[in-house]
This record gives sequence, C-alpha cells and structure tokens, in this order.
Amino acid sequence: MAPEQIRGAPVDGRTDIFSLGICLYECLTRRKPFGGDSLTAISYKIVHEPFPPLHEINPQIPDGYEDVVSLCLAKDPTKRYQRGRDLAIAVRQVIRGERPLKQHEPMLEEATVVTRDTHDRLPTIEIPFPEASGAMERPALHSNPHSTVSAAAAGGGAAAMAMPQPAARSIPLPRPRPAEMVRRTLDGVRALPLWRSIIPPAIFFSIVGIAVLALVIAVAGIRSKKPAIPIIDTVAETKVAKERALRTQGNELLRDGNVKDAFAKFEQLAKLAPKSPYILGLMTKLAELRRMDETKQQQIQMAKQFFDQGMAFFASKQYAEAIKAFDESFHLNPNSDDTVNYLKLAQQEQARVEQEQAHANPALRTTTQGRTAAQTTTRGTQTRAAVTQQTTGPAQMTTTFNGQVNDGYIMVKVAGEVVAHENLWQETGRFLTRRRVPRTVNVTKDITPKNADVDIWVIIPSMNIQEHRMMHANFTPGSGHHLTVSFDPQSKTFNYQMN
Repeated sequence: MAPEQIRGAPVDGRTDIFSLGICLYECLTRRKPFGGDSLTAISYKIVHEPFPPLHEINPQIPDGYEDVVSLCLAKDPTKRYQRGRDLAIAVRQVIRGERPLKQHEPMLEEATVVTRDTHDRLPTIEIPFPEASGAMERPALHSNPHSTVSAAAAGGGAAAMAMPQPAARSIPLPRPRPAEMVRRTLDGVRALPLWRSIIPPAIFFSIVGIAVLALVIAVAGIRSKKPAIPIIDTVAETKVAKERALRTQGNELLRDGNVKDAFAKFEQLAKLAPKSPYILGLMTKLAELRRMDETKQQQIQMAKQFFDQGMAFFASKQYAEAIKAFDESFHLNPNSDDTVNYLKLAQQEQARVEQEQAHANPALRTTTQGRTAAQTTTRGTQTRAAVTQQTTGPAQMTTTFNGQVNDGYIMVKVAGEVVAHENLWQETGRFLTRRRVPRTVNVTKDITPKNADVDIWVIIPSMNIQEHRMMHANFTPGSGHHLTVSFDPQSKTFNYQMN
C-alpha cells in the first residue's frame, strides 16, 4: 500500500508507481523495503520512515537504480514518476549505463489554461467598417491627394462656405493574403509546419544518408559493448573434471573407512592443485589418520604377539607368566575379548594354584587356631573344646574411578600384585569423527589374602598430573574391599575411600 492509501487520500496512477518501486526493490535486494512484526508497524514505516539504501544491502547494485527506486518510493505522490513511461525510460537509461534524468514537474510540461502565458493566435488587422454613404458612392482615387482641396479653393470661398464639407474618411489598406496570415504569428515565428513545401532532392537524400549512418554507428556501438563469447579451454575443463572425480572417489573411500586408498586419491589431487589450502589441510589430517592407523596396527600386532605368548604359558600351566603376557596384550589392545577372557582365566587358575599350595604347606595356612573353653562340674573335670574356624578363600578388591578426563590411566598394586591397570578414556567414532571420551572404571579382581600396602597411581598427561597415594589394608580370606578414587578436574584434587 502507498502512503496516500494508508492516509485515506485519493489515489491515482502514481500509487501504482509506488507498488512498482516496491517490486523493483525486492528484485534488486531480495527483501522488502518496509518490514515489521505487524501490519501497524509496516504501515508506520511506509508513511514515516525511509527505506534502507540499496548499497547498504548489496554494494554491487548499479548506482542509477538508487535514484529510480527513490523516486518511485517517494512519500509525496507529486515527487514520484507521474507516468509509467517515465519509469520505463529511466530504467532503460540505467540498463544502458547512463545516469537517469531528474524528474521535472509533469503538470507544467504541457500547455494548459493555467500554465499557458501566451496563446497562439492568428494575426488580425483592425479594418474600419465602411459608412452607409460611402458604401453607395466611392470617391475616385487621385494621384495627388491635395487636388480636391485646390479645386475647392478655386471654386470660390462662398461656395465653399455654403456647402458643408464631408467628414474625412480613412482610406482602407490592402488586406494581407490569408496564406500569409496563417503562416506568420505576431512574434514572427511560424505557427504551422511547412510540410507541404517541396524539399530539394539533395537535402532529402542528405537527411536519409545521415539517418542511415547514425543507425550504422549505433548498431556498431551496441555490438562493441556486447561481451565476446569466451573460448572454452578444453585442457582446463579436463583438469577440473579430473579433480572433481578424484575428490568424489576420495570422499567415498573415507566414508567406507579405507584411509589408505583415500590418501592415495587425495595425493593425486594434491599434485593437480598443489596450492589449494583445502587439499593441503585435508592431506595433513589424512596423514595424521594414516599414522594413527599404522600405530594402531602395530599395537594390534604386538598385542597379538603377547597374546600368543600368554596362550603358550597358559597351556604349559605357567599362569603367573601368562597373566603378565595377557596384561600387556590387554593394554595394547583393550578391545580384544579373547585377551580379557584368558586374562581372567589365568588369574583364576593362579589363585587356585596358590590356594592348593597354601593347603599343602601348613606354613602358608592362614587359618587361626580356635580357642578352647573348659567347663568343670562337681562330679569331676570335663573339658570341651570349641574351635572357631575362619572362612578361607581369596580376597576381592574392586577399584572404581570417578572423573571426567579424556586421557591417562589408573594403576593399583597390592604388595606388588597388579589389581587394576585401566585407561580413563575410550575412543568413539571412526576416522575423521574419531575422538576420546571419558570412561567409567569399575574393575574387580581376586587377590591372595594378605596384610599389605596398597599403591595407587593416577597419570593424566594432558593436565600434567602424576598422582601417587599409599594406603594400608588387611585382606582377609573371603573378604571384599572397595577402593573409590574421585577426581575434580576444576580444582585438580583427588579423594580416596577404602572400605
């Protein structure tokens, strides 16, 4: 809606010019000149506020469009384009790269009753109307105007006095020709074009030649401004197509998890575009991924070697050596289920062997002697021994770590025996999305009953933390102990609880 529509004023064709200005603004900027949350806010902006300049939205818009849109969206209808033809002429001038002409007062351009100062009038000559007597008799014209006076004087003075002299009449001038009256105006300017005049052939053909020459010059100028059709460089197009194909193949290989082949594809792409920052950054990431993958493969190979050694020790019933080998294999490859299962089996078999040795050797027995209680009666002395037996079997220890860290590990030893050696993190995702996340540690292990010190190590390289704590505990047969280690990343403090 135009401002005059909102105010309730009369509308005319200039209201449509305002609407065309809004359409032209949206075509140039892809947004509305007057926006708001409600119809009231939009109406207020249309009536009182100016529209955002085109160059603030898009500096690449040609300068001429700013003037055209400003005239179209003027608040006062008299300041806009008065006709659609004026708007079309201005837009064509901007398209040709010209500056649009400024708008004049359209109501004063045509001659009206109010604005016309001088009227084109036909020339007129005042001709006196002839008297009645003079119409009947017309005196003869003499060559000498004074002859009549002389004849009257010669006739005598009496006769002259007796006869009344007629009034002097003006002699009418010859009337101009009608063609001359039509051709000339009062100010000497021709009122009607002499289109009936015959133009000499030389002048006619000169005008036609000048018009043809101007047309040829205009066509040549238009063709010179038309951009030339670019020549297609087949070599460059082939290179771009090959780069696109290599990039597509490399991305597909990455999605499939084939880092090695993807690296080869992007390496070929880097040879075609060696200065591309995107390709250089991607090659750096792929090189790091490939290095990590190679390191992981090496760790898996080493873990397999330790696992094979542990299996050999386990088969030969050397459970202590098997536990060490399986433990090394587990730390190199924590995702191996076989390693975890055989590590538990080896620990159970070692605990069983130690129990058998403890039962076989009395010196290693941890049972205590019962206490004997004696009872005496009046008839005699009778002794009854009550022996209290203590529960036998291995002790258990559970280790729990609470803390949000993305690297490091925790190790717990009881008198040199490794109870827990766990990473505080785990990997999620694959390849480019691979990352480390905190891991909850909760591990339980059977240990030989003993009264010993518990050594706790917490290593977090990213925070430069190397924590060591020693606690004393008595691990009786069949007992269960729980060690809880809590870590606060903000204050970098540890809390230990043993029960």
